[in-house]
Amino acid sequence: MPELRSRPRWLEERPENPSDLAATPLACPYLGMRDEPGIYLSYPSAGNRCYRCRRPATPSLAHQDGYCLKGAQRDCVAFNQSPRLAFPAEIRERRVAEGRLPPSTGWLLAMLSALVLIGLAEWWFFPQVFTFPGRRPSPAAAAGSAPPQAPIAPTSRPVPTTTPAQTGPRVPGTG
Repeated sequence: MPELRSRPRWLEERPENPSDLAATPLACPYLGMRDEPGIYLSYPSAGNRCYRCRRPATPSLAHQDGYCLKGAQRDCVAFNQSPRLAFPAEIRERRVAEGRLPPSTGWLLAMLSALVLIGLAEWWFFPQVFTFPGRRPSPAAAAGSAPPQAPIAPTSRPVPTTTPAQTGPRVPGTG
Protein backbone atom coordinates (compact mmCIF):
# COMPACT_ATOMS: atom_id res chain seq x y z
CA MET A 1 0.00 0.00 0.00
CA PRO A 2 1.42 3.45 -0.87
CA GLU A 3 2.57 5.57 1.99
CA LEU A 4 0.37 8.65 2.41
CA ARG A 5 1.60 11.64 4.31
CA SER A 6 -0.66 14.29 5.69
CA ARG A 7 0.45 17.88 6.17
CA PRO A 8 0.43 19.70 9.47
CA ARG A 9 -2.52 22.02 9.96
CA TRP A 10 -0.35 25.15 9.58
CA LEU A 11 0.40 24.13 5.99
CA GLU A 12 -3.27 23.73 5.09
CA GLU A 13 -3.47 27.42 4.27
CA ARG A 14 -1.01 27.89 1.46
CA PRO A 15 0.60 31.33 1.36
CA GLU A 16 0.19 33.58 -1.65
CA ASN A 17 3.90 34.41 -1.64
CA PRO A 18 6.33 31.47 -1.31
CA SER A 19 8.82 33.59 0.65
CA ASP A 20 6.24 33.82 3.47
CA LEU A 21 7.12 30.28 4.51
CA ALA A 22 9.08 30.34 7.76
CA ALA A 23 10.94 27.10 7.13
CA THR A 24 11.35 24.85 4.15
CA PRO A 25 9.49 21.58 4.81
CA LEU A 26 10.76 18.34 3.32
CA ALA A 27 7.98 18.20 0.71
CA CYS A 28 6.49 21.16 -1.11
CA PRO A 29 3.43 22.56 0.68
CA TYR A 30 1.62 22.82 -2.65
CA LEU A 31 1.96 19.11 -3.44
CA GLY A 32 -1.21 17.05 -2.98
CA MET A 33 -3.31 14.30 -4.47
CA ARG A 34 -6.10 14.88 -6.98
CA ASP A 35 -8.94 13.88 -4.65
CA GLU A 36 -7.22 14.92 -1.41
CA PRO A 37 -5.10 18.08 -1.82
CA GLY A 38 -3.87 17.94 1.80
CA ILE A 39 -2.21 14.54 1.33
CA TYR A 40 0.63 13.56 -1.01
CA LEU A 41 2.42 10.35 -1.93
CA SER A 42 5.93 10.23 -0.50
CA TYR A 43 7.41 9.01 -3.80
CA PRO A 44 7.19 10.36 -7.37
CA SER A 45 3.77 9.42 -8.72
CA ALA A 46 1.21 10.49 -11.30
CA GLY A 47 -1.18 10.78 -8.33
CA ASN A 48 0.67 13.83 -6.94
CA ARG A 49 -0.44 17.23 -8.20
CA CYS A 50 0.88 20.77 -7.81
CA TYR A 51 -1.66 23.22 -6.35
CA ARG A 52 0.56 26.29 -6.70
CA CYS A 53 -0.79 27.23 -10.14
CA ARG A 54 -4.18 28.35 -11.41
CA ARG A 55 -5.17 24.81 -12.47
CA PRO A 56 -3.58 21.94 -10.54
CA ALA A 57 -1.38 19.72 -12.69
CA THR A 58 0.91 16.72 -12.27
CA PRO A 59 4.62 17.54 -12.24
CA SER A 60 6.90 15.13 -14.10
CA LEU A 61 8.21 12.23 -12.04
CA ALA A 62 11.78 13.49 -12.40
CA HIS A 63 10.72 16.97 -11.22
CA GLN A 64 8.90 15.51 -8.20
CA ASP A 65 11.98 13.50 -7.31
CA GLY A 66 14.35 16.44 -7.69
CA TYR A 67 12.27 19.30 -6.26
CA CYS A 68 8.84 18.56 -4.80
CA LEU A 69 9.78 15.68 -2.50
CA LYS A 70 13.40 16.62 -1.68
CA GLY A 71 12.96 20.03 -0.03
CA ALA A 72 14.27 21.90 -3.08
CA GLN A 73 11.00 23.64 -3.92
CA ARG A 74 12.55 27.10 -3.59
CA ASP A 75 14.36 26.35 -6.87
CA CYS A 76 11.17 25.12 -8.58
CA VAL A 77 9.77 27.09 -11.52
CA ALA A 78 6.14 26.62 -10.43
CA PHE A 79 6.92 27.43 -6.79
CA ASN A 80 8.47 30.79 -7.72
CA GLN A 81 5.86 31.95 -10.23
CA SER A 82 2.56 33.72 -9.57
CA PRO A 83 -0.30 31.41 -8.54
CA ARG A 84 -2.48 33.02 -11.22
CA LEU A 85 -0.33 31.57 -14.02
CA ALA A 86 -0.75 28.19 -15.66
CA PHE A 87 1.45 25.27 -14.69
CA PRO A 88 4.74 25.39 -16.65
CA ALA A 89 4.65 23.02 -19.62
CA GLU A 90 8.33 22.08 -19.30
CA ILE A 91 7.78 20.32 -15.96
CA ARG A 92 4.32 18.84 -16.65
CA GLU A 93 3.96 15.04 -16.68
CA ARG A 94 3.16 14.10 -20.28
CA ARG A 95 1.62 10.68 -19.54
CA VAL A 96 -1.25 11.96 -17.42
CA ALA A 97 -4.42 12.64 -19.42
CA GLU A 98 -5.88 14.89 -16.70
CA GLY A 99 -8.94 12.64 -16.41
CA ARG A 100 -10.00 13.03 -20.04
CA LEU A 101 -10.30 10.38 -22.74
CA PRO A 102 -8.46 10.82 -26.04
CA PRO A 103 -10.65 12.42 -28.75
CA SER A 104 -10.80 9.21 -30.79
CA THR A 105 -12.26 7.32 -27.82
CA GLY A 106 -15.34 9.55 -27.78
CA TRP A 107 -16.19 8.68 -31.38
CA LEU A 108 -15.57 5.00 -30.72
CA LEU A 109 -17.93 5.02 -27.73
CA ALA A 110 -20.59 6.89 -29.71
CA MET A 111 -20.44 4.40 -32.60
CA LEU A 112 -20.54 1.41 -30.23
CA SER A 113 -23.56 2.87 -28.42
CA ALA A 114 -25.36 3.49 -31.73
CA LEU A 115 -24.76 -0.11 -32.84
CA VAL A 116 -26.09 -1.46 -29.55
CA LEU A 117 -29.20 0.73 -29.81
CA ILE A 118 -29.84 -0.36 -33.40
CA GLY A 119 -29.46 -4.02 -32.41
CA LEU A 120 -31.86 -3.62 -29.49
CA ALA A 121 -34.42 -1.86 -31.71
CA GLU A 122 -34.26 -4.64 -34.31
CA TRP A 123 -34.57 -7.30 -31.62
CA TRP A 124 -37.57 -5.50 -30.12
CA PHE A 125 -39.46 -4.76 -33.36
CA PHE A 126 -38.55 -7.94 -35.29
CA PRO A 127 -38.48 -10.76 -32.72
CA GLN A 128 -39.09 -13.47 -35.32
CA VAL A 129 -35.76 -12.68 -36.96
CA PHE A 130 -33.73 -12.83 -33.76
CA THR A 131 -34.62 -15.99 -31.87
CA PHE A 132 -32.41 -17.35 -29.15
CA PRO A 133 -32.39 -20.82 -27.59
CA GLY A 134 -35.01 -21.05 -24.87
CA ARG A 135 -36.94 -18.04 -26.11
CA ARG A 136 -40.50 -18.71 -27.21
CA PRO A 137 -42.00 -16.47 -29.87
CA SER A 138 -44.73 -14.06 -28.89
CA PRO A 139 -48.37 -15.22 -29.32
CA ALA A 140 -48.78 -12.94 -32.33
CA ALA A 141 -45.68 -14.35 -33.99
CA ALA A 142 -46.70 -17.94 -33.13
CA ALA A 143 -50.22 -17.42 -34.52
CA GLY A 144 -48.86 -16.12 -37.80
CA SER A 145 -46.25 -18.84 -38.27
CA ALA A 146 -48.18 -22.08 -37.50
CA PRO A 147 -50.56 -23.50 -40.16
CA PRO A 148 -54.19 -23.62 -39.05
CA GLN A 149 -55.49 -27.02 -37.95
CA ALA A 150 -59.00 -28.35 -38.58
CA PRO A 151 -60.99 -28.91 -35.41
CA ILE A 152 -61.67 -32.53 -34.47
CA ALA A 153 -65.38 -33.32 -34.73
CA PRO A 154 -66.91 -35.52 -32.02
CA THR A 155 -68.32 -38.89 -33.17
CA SER A 156 -71.92 -39.90 -32.55
CA ARG A 157 -71.17 -43.37 -31.24
CA PRO A 158 -68.03 -44.97 -29.90
CA VAL A 159 -65.98 -47.09 -32.25
CA PRO A 160 -64.98 -50.43 -30.73
CA THR A 161 -61.34 -51.33 -30.74
CA THR A 162 -59.74 -54.65 -30.14
CA THR A 163 -58.07 -54.97 -26.84
CA PRO A 164 -55.64 -57.79 -26.19
CA ALA A 165 -56.87 -60.28 -23.61
CA GLN A 166 -55.35 -60.02 -20.26
CA THR A 167 -53.00 -62.85 -19.52
CA GLY A 168 -51.92 -64.13 -16.21
CA PRO A 169 -48.43 -64.40 -14.96
CA ARG A 170 -46.18 -66.58 -17.04
CA VAL A 171 -44.72 -69.54 -15.33
CA PRO A 172 -41.38 -70.57 -16.73
CA GLY A 173 -41.36 -73.89 -18.47
CA THR A 174 -45.17 -74.09 -19.15
CA GLY A 175 -45.10 -73.00 -22.65
